[in-house]
Amino acid sequence: MRAFALVNTNIVSKNDVEMLPDVDIAGTSIKCAIVDVNKPSFNTQEKDNENFVLVKVDALSCNYRDKAIILKSSLKMQGDLNFQAPPFAFFGSDFVGTIIEKGKAVNEFDIGDRVIPNCAFPEQPFPGVAPGVVTNEASKGWLRLHKSKLITIPNEMSDEVASGYSIGAQTSTSMVRRVNLTQNERALVLSARSNTSMFIINKLIEKGINTTVLTTSSWNRINLSS
Repeated sequence: MRAFALVNTNIVSKNDVEMLPDVDIAGTSIKCAIVDVNKPSFNTQEKDNENFVLVKVDALSCNYRDKAIILKSSLKMQGDLNFQAPPFAFFGSDFVGTIIEKGKAVNEFDIGDRVIPNCAFPEQPFPGVAPGVVTNEASKGWLRLHKSKLITIPNEMSDEVASGYSIGAQTSTSMVRRVNLTQNERALVLSARSNTSMFIINKLIEKGINTTVLTTSSWNRINLSS
């Protein structure tokens, strides 16, 4: 499978991978490439896999968490001890994928189901399974995940929407629920152009909350109508 990776060009020859144009993030030049990642072995009869599925990632997006992860990996690759950094690094916490294989105790999903991460927090979704973000390596293309960490989505939901949905939607829903506002009460949302704030604003309006938003970034008619 062709996957998107950060590349340590001090270790990997640019002639051995399909290099992409550099990307500038916060003044750091990010070296990116397309690399081949083989489908991992997944024995559906093994006990260790009985509650797990193998997901093929169809699309992913980068959020505020991924920016920090990408910068940390890239700076390590470019630092004085770059030879101690891995040749490749992957990233991505929001994604949409297809279930390719499943363990024998997985009855919640079928092969071919389209899924997104279940990032619910703070309750444990299953004994021994941590709540919160599901992965930091969605760009790797293949993910072995516990069944409790996934949610199916309808066919009408496009990959473009689904790949950037989970963390923003679940975080914003939790925040709105915690403040416990009722219809016609007022709310103030700061940093209104951030993705999380956009989710929050939509949820507040849906609940009939009188919402005021503030941002220090410029705002134009395209932003307001989108």
